Amino acid sequence: MISLILVVVIATPIISFAVKQVGKKNLAKSNVNLNASSISTEDTNRLSNPASSQIPSSVGQNPSPTGENPSPEGQNSSTEGQNSVSNTSNLTTSPVSPKECVHNYVNNVVAPTCKSKGYTRHTCSKCGKSYIDSYVAPRHDYGKYLCEYCGLPDPSIALSSLPAWLEKHGTLEGNGIYSGIHYTENGGKYSIYYNTVSFKDISFDYENNGEIFRILLVSTKLCSIAYYKNGINGSMSNINNSTVNSSMKLNLDHFEITGNTNVTKEECEAQMASKIDGFINIIQNKLLLPNTGLKLRDFGFTSY
Repeated sequence: MISLILVVVIATPIISFAVKQVGKKNLAKSNVNLNASSISTEDTNRLSNPASSQIPSSVGQNPSPTGENPSPEGQNSSTEGQNSVSNTSNLTTSPVSPKECVHNYVNNVVAPTCKSKGYTRHTCSKCGKSYIDSYVAPRHDYGKYLCEYCGLPDPSIALSSLPAWLEKHGTLEGNGIYSGIHYTENGGKYSIYYNTVSFKDISFDYENNGEIFRILLVSTKLCSIAYYKNGINGSMSNINNSTVNSSMKLNLDHFEITGNTNVTKEECEAQMASKIDGFINIIQNKLLLPNTGLKLRDFGFTSY
């Protein structure tokens, strides 16, 4: 009997301890199952609401009454990292307005020449920005008689500018009294002369085997025409330049025949008139225009 009592006394604490350990194990299993259920529910919520998977639902919520943080440990630091990245992104992508230059333009006017336009260049003295406007068409810059750039004579004063050009470019003849330029065709010599002594008396000449045809300029309004061939000598003065052409009616104020030539005054006038067009065209197109840029119109010959 005494042995039975001893066994009961000794076994009772052991059994009590075993029961307590079994209870703790069951409680732990219960907590594990509860946590697993919680995770499963949370995952389900995340799948049904993708936006909630990016930021934990606990962020911004008030803590529980017990003072415990309902979110897992480290969750707040992760959220803070996300906010930091977001803020950094906003800083780097925000447009920054550069400080604009208050321009101070300095103007440089470039004059036109015979071959290039003139213009005005505006350049900022601070940043160097520039632009161009106020274009001017190419043009000659005439000094007293000739262009400062190319040296061509001024057509507005052709009667004075042509002698100035011939003085520089012509060939001296007649003991230095005349300076001229020449062109030869079919044995005939075409020339433009001026008198270097009087600085006037511009003449357009043709010579061929003793035949001479000449137009002597008096002004841009008046001229005289002279002809000589085989003893025939005829001339007419004070002719209006604008009337000179092959169809004009000549009325010689001087007519002279020497030798055995039977030519009337009327025949001489008709012969002189027939030469005018061909003579004038060669003077203009072969001598005057290609060398000086001048035209016979600049001297009042409006028919050409």
